[in-house]
Amino acid sequence: MKKILIPLFLFGVNAFSQNAGNQYFNFLNLPANAPTVAQGGLNVSRARGGVAFMFNNPALADSSFVNQLSITATPFLAGTNYLTLAFAPKLKTPGFWSAGFQYLNYGDLVGRDDLGNETGRFSASDFAFTLAHARSQGNFTLGSSIKLATSGIESYRAFGLLADLGAVWRHPSKVFQIGFLAKNVGWLLKDYTSFGTADMPFDLQLGVTLKPKYMPVRLSMTAHNLHRFDIVYNNPSVYFSFNSNGQRTPRTVDLTEKIARHLVLSAELLIHKNMNILLGYNHLRRQELLVQNVGGTAGLSFGIALMTSKYSFTYARGQYHQSGGANSVSFGFNLNKK
Repeated sequence: MKKILIPLFLFGVNAFSQNAGNQYFNFLNLPANAPTVAQGGLNVSRARGGVAFMFNNPALADSSFVNQLSITATPFLAGTNYLTLAFAPKLKTPGFWSAGFQYLNYGDLVGRDDLGNETGRFSASDFAFTLAHARSQGNFTLGSSIKLATSGIESYRAFGLLADLGAVWRHPSKVFQIGFLAKNVGWLLKDYTSFGTADMPFDLQLGVTLKPKYMPVRLSMTAHNLHRFDIVYNNPSVYFSFNSNGQRTPRTVDLTEKIARHLVLSAELLIHKNMNILLGYNHLRRQELLVQNVGGTAGLSFGIALMTSKYSFTYARGQYHQSGGANSVSFGFNLNKK
């Protein structure tokens, strides 16, 4: 009977990401470093954000990250733990190389049969290894990464091969960048079972980052799910009204709201050369996780970044629900410095 629980658990994992639907390897869409957590969960255009931004967009790698290491730990929701590593080796080859590892552990789980009787305990985890390369030509940087991902639940395991394709354009004299990403283009190599029908967590993202002249702030806006216009989950059991005949009718979502759900906004307050304050707002997350008629801080995020020439530390918190959120910490090490 444990087999019955596996597809149900898969559905829960797939639904964990915003508007995910029935998809494999959705952990690849989780923010992989604390600065991204603090900035609303997405950012494909922030230049010099750190070597871990290879997970955000492989085109964000550049020579300033060579021989740098980043470690991020995120004690996630429901007792899960998320760990990422990123490193940019110093190689005598054209362009910039980086490698990364993502690991999500769901902890010790209890299996039950269809009558609710315990059948034993089992574990579940996801992980992926990423190899990325970027090369600059003038004001443009093109990047690509290949990812081998696997997901295991009890004795069931799936494997996938995915890729990210990104580009960044930088203004030659101003702090102004535009980033583009085709994320998780991939193929399922092995399914959990013979009856699986899920897709890859593909996404198209476009972002812009700018710093107004003379202002100690850096602003970013990232649009996601550009390949699908209407990403509103219009839950008919919650969002409805009654017509003149007393029948339930689903709510109507206007054009402005449909557009807003694609956007993530963030700001970096440049307090000092060694300290930044990070703020973010994810409208889709807020609308999907907000408790109706109660309010709360779902969709908001914040953090603080401290850095020296050799080390960096970032703490971030993203609010996912009225009952709480997730903390994340990133440590950066510049191995070029003695």
